[in-house]
Amino acid sequence: MAETDSNSTQTSLSELELQLELRDSNIANLRKMLDQKDELLMITSDQLKDSENRRTEMEEALIKVCVLLVLVKLYVAFLNIFFHEFFSSQKNRRIRK
Repeated sequence: MAETDSNSTQTSLSELELQLELRDSNIANLRKMLDQKDELLMITSDQLKDSENRRTEMEEALIKVCVLLVLVKLYVAFLNIFFHEFFSSQKNRRIRK
């Protein structure tokens, strides 16, 4: 009977050791997974910052294009007024002569 108790105790110890090994393995796998997720989070964060920077650059470029377009329209309007006045005055001079 003592031998049966000894075998039973040995089996229980072996099972406990196996459970501890599995637990340690699970902990190691979870830590590895957390490290990978942290790395992925950092990469995603960097990509987000890059995207935000590109968006800001595009917005600034768009504003510059809009300002340039307004300036071109003003210049064209000025030229239209100038040439209209110029040709009107030329026409008036011809009529007077």
